[in-house]
Amino acid sequence: MKVGTKSLLFGYHQFIMHPFFVVLGWNAEYGRLPTFRESICIMVHDWGLWGKPNMDGTEGRSHPELGARIASFLLALSDEHRWYEFCAAHSRHYALSKELPLSPLCAADKRSIDFIPDWLYILCTRLSGELEEYRGYSNDFFGLTVNDSDREWFRRFKTWYKDNRNNRESAKILTPGGHSI
Repeated sequence: MKVGTKSLLFGYHQFIMHPFFVVLGWNAEYGRLPTFRESICIMVHDWGLWGKPNMDGTEGRSHPELGARIASFLLALSDEHRWYEFCAAHSRHYALSKELPLSPLCAADKRSIDFIPDWLYILCTRLSGELEEYRGYSNDFFGLTVNDSDREWFRRFKTWYKDNRNNRESAKILTPGGHSI
């Protein structure tokens, strides 16, 4: 089973758990719950990870497209193009590569990491294989070694992420492929 699929089934992007944390992030960011249409986008925005062999390689970076197509289809009676961009531009890297403004979903998605307990994030990403990939390209960035604990890595990652989550250009910084975690 590919890492993107594992992420959706039992990893960080688990199809029930992750949207729940994104809703918490949305409420923290905007002071209200998302509308029905925004909720549909929150639910499907990462579904494009299905079948992806990596999270941040060429294949993984294209994941916003499928979720955006699904959202557009489900919300076709409203402004279809608006919801495609709203969903697709949740990824800083994708928005940057397509010269789109960041979606409001981006801030809520990035804010979701504030709400997942450290132990749950580490467990889920370890089970799915995401953690190994994330640590593989970010240990040097955070000044860590392979001997440092996953908890220490996550602590440093969260600190960096809080400082950079709404920065479009940070999509180029953290990963070799340019996709933000």
